[in-house]
Amino acid sequence: MLIRAVGLAGFERYYPHELSGGMRKRAALIRTLAYDPPVILMDEPFAAVDAQTRTQLQADLLTLWGLGRKTIIFVTHDITEAIALGDRALVLSRQPTRIAAEHAIPIPRPRNVQDIFALEGFAAVHQRIRSDDPMTERGMDRSDGLRRADRGAQAGGVRRAVLLLALLLAAGMGAGRAHARLGVLRGCRSTSPCGS
Repeated sequence: MLIRAVGLAGFERYYPHELSGGMRKRAALIRTLAYDPPVILMDEPFAAVDAQTRTQLQADLLTLWGLGRKTIIFVTHDITEAIALGDRALVLSRQPTRIAAEHAIPIPRPRNVQDIFALEGFAAVHQRIRSDDPMTERGMDRSDGLRRADRGAQAGGVRRAVLLLALLLAAGMGAGRAHARLGVLRGCRSTSPCGS
């Protein structure tokens, strides 16, 4: 059933080296779900694929999430991706890492990741998250800081303006209960460093 849900029917007997990069990502996703873990951590899983494949993988993730409603912690630097996938977006600060802000994503499900820009509420949530850019913590002019971050990213640097955790919550799980269950976030509050 999972194989069919991500469009890999007919490729069950193929070895990983015989699959495309996107197909390998889909196979890794369903392999993770086959273990039936209570929480799934995904650290920028779609960063190394092209834009078209990324959009398809996001749609596949939402389809699979809809089948099992697992709690997923999805790390991304892409605000649009966080909004398209998550129920909540947590903005993390620079080191020492803290939760700088938490935003509910009020856009109803099911969501179509290709049309997320056109959905009511997208622009407002995007702007709220963007305004919590951790670079403003150092007192930089916001536009100057973003230009510097953009130059760093273009030069192949690892600096990013926003690091997000998009939380796809299990059915009936509120954010407080999700935070309590997640070892990654245990002790992470806006007033205390993570892991303390």
